[in-house]
Amino acid sequence: MMQEAIVIDATRLIKKYAEQYGLPPKWVMSRFDVGGPKGRTVQTRIESSHARHRVITELADLGYPRDLIARSFDLGRDAVNSIIKKFRQQQNEQRH
Repeated sequence: MMQEAIVIDATRLIKKYAEQYGLPPKWVMSRFDVGGPKGRTVQTRIESSHARHRVITELADLGYPRDLIARSFDLGRDAVNSIIKKFRQQQNEQRH
């Protein structure tokens, strides 16, 4: 049940931020360091990475367990914790 819910929420958020950044949704799901789809520039890799980190952070804010988020994005729990921490720090720095 929780697995189905995270898929629905993750898909919704990926589409939302892909549209916001003007990127194809599959780019948001592609990791920065992986070759990725054709046509990705360094700038679009940065933007898609930022969108991906935003999705991961918002899923945690929605209350999904970090282990489940990690499995959903093929990451380790430590990576998810690090992404969330760095993303929140960036957001706080932009506000001040």
